Amino acid sequence: MADEIEMESLDLVVIGAGWSGLAALKTYLQINPSAQTCLLESASSVGGVWARDRLWDGLKANNMRGTYEYSDFPMDDSFGVKEGEHIPGHVVQRYLERYVEAFGFGDAIRLRARVGIVDGNGEGDGEGEEFPWRITYTLSSFPGEESQTKTLRTRKLILATGLTSQPYLPHIPGQETFGAPVFHTSSMPQYHKSVVTNPSSRIAIYGATKSAWDAVYAAATAGASVDWIIRDNGHGPVWMSPPYVTPLKRWLEKLTATRLLQWFSPCIWTEPVADGGARVRGFLHGTWVGRKIVDAFWGVLRNDVETLNKFDAHPETKKLKPWISPFWVASGLSILNYPTNFFDLVTKTDKVRIHTDHITSLDSNGTIHLANSPPLLNIDALIVASGWKPTPEIDFRPKSLLSELGFPSATDPLPASLVSAADEEILRRFPRLKTRPVVDRPSAYAPLAKDAQSEAQALHPYRLTRFIVPVGKLGRERSVAFIGVPMTINMSLIAQTQALWVTAFFSNRLSLEETATETCPGDVAALLEKTTASTTSSPESTPTPTQSQSQAQANVIWETALHTQFGYHRYPGGLGKRNPDFVFDAIPYVDILLKDLGVSAVRKESSGWKRFVEPCGPEDYRGFLEEWIAKEGLAGERVY
Repeated sequence: MADEIEMESLDLVVIGAGWSGLAALKTYLQINPSAQTCLLESASSVGGVWARDRLWDGLKANNMRGTYEYSDFPMDDSFGVKEGEHIPGHVVQRYLERYVEAFGFGDAIRLRARVGIVDGNGEGDGEGEEFPWRITYTLSSFPGEESQTKTLRTRKLILATGLTSQPYLPHIPGQETFGAPVFHTSSMPQYHKSVVTNPSSRIAIYGATKSAWDAVYAAATAGASVDWIIRDNGHGPVWMSPPYVTPLKRWLEKLTATRLLQWFSPCIWTEPVADGGARVRGFLHGTWVGRKIVDAFWGVLRNDVETLNKFDAHPETKKLKPWISPFWVASGLSILNYPTNFFDLVTKTDKVRIHTDHITSLDSNGTIHLANSPPLLNIDALIVASGWKPTPEIDFRPKSLLSELGFPSATDPLPASLVSAADEEILRRFPRLKTRPVVDRPSAYAPLAKDAQSEAQALHPYRLTRFIVPVGKLGRERSVAFIGVPMTINMSLIAQTQALWVTAFFSNRLSLEETATETCPGDVAALLEKTTASTTSSPESTPTPTQSQSQAQANVIWETALHTQFGYHRYPGGLGKRNPDFVFDAIPYVDILLKDLGVSAVRKESSGWKRFVEPCGPEDYRGFLEEWIAKEGLAGERVY
């Protein structure tokens, strides 16, 4: 009983200190300056994927200066990055530290605090309704000190662990006796100087994601010998674009934030009030002629990248040519942010050898056996670019909580009948998506491993309303939310907007039922009611509407099904099967969040046609939080 009395009680706990977690804590405190809060972060510094212990020399962001910053904290010259330069990883980390300092919320951040258990029972303390969440974490010690296990309870919980917090490293037969390190790309800092950039090393790199390209570049430019294995039965090389594309040589990040070009990408959450392109979108995606124009647009984009990269000019670079049209990929569209020409390492040196094959097993003395090629001998390290787990390494209790929170590795909280109806509606609106992409791969696709922790084996996409709130009972209770689930190069802007949305939601200043833009069809509502009546689940745990639930609640669930299932059809070449994956969809997503908040989504100062052709940037969104504060009649005391 003494432990229960001494247990720390808080108003808000945030888990994760990346872009999203920091924005969430700062925004909540700005609106609720007297709230008792804390942010738990397992790393020794803030930054998330950019934390100090995850950085290595040469690592850079895909973004150039000006597109990777919070709107209320511009990255100025003091950070040492010039206009037109990609941002080094250590600068991103320093920027986030200064953000914490500028807004004065560092005292609420607990570093080296690894969360082990999140309990949503709300039982045992007699205050389940007031403090529904109990969190157990281990506070890591400095050398010579013992670690401490602590438990706290909180009224509100924000999960900002992101999608790149827990590396997924599949088991490869024989790795126990391989005799050399086998590690995920996230462990590059640990081996960077001793192995990866050792000129005498022979490194094998397995995979073709952006992190694999980074590892190849780091090793080869340091003089190491690289055997690059691109799975012949995988997804193929990621799209790597030059920073400036199209015949007009436009900045890629700016292109994706230009409303006119966004119209060429089908998007189910588009708000016509914001981008003014409802009729154009209807023509482009709803008519045969329009779809031909869309195909031509994406064809130009594909041809431009292929031509600039000269994939077909050399037999080795031809192996790096993507197997799928860029139309079907999202955040997988990456940028060549290297100081020298990457392809010269392949065509003008003998440092990089590319094998389009897959590993069957590992053997002693550093031998890698491939399915269709001679074995690779005397390998000093195998670096695996195998993606990330869809669920953080946290014990969620009870086990049913995983499904209620909508995690892709758990049972789908939406009934199959609803998902099927959503699929039909999506394909009705966007006929182009009926024809799945043809992937020009050498061998039949096979997942890297057969378990639900790999991206390819996700059971369903994250089931979150607005990609933030669990659908059903947990959402209605307003005690838990996710921030940072979408994958996009516009992460900083989305983090800020989601942070304000969650703060408003937790403060009962935003209603899901009132913000839903979709109307659940009568036949679908009847189908849901029938499904609910026949299920054995308790009424409290099911997310589907019962006879006593309103049409407005049904609309929210229907809209959630449409939005979350859309990615499965739109981005099969990306991560759409698992989570929202954006390229040209990020600004329309920000539009709907701002509309929910009652803040204008039209941020460009330009009038008329210029606001459609001029890209949106962080600078356009300065002051939107203050606009909301004024609209709500709040004092809005700042933390700094």
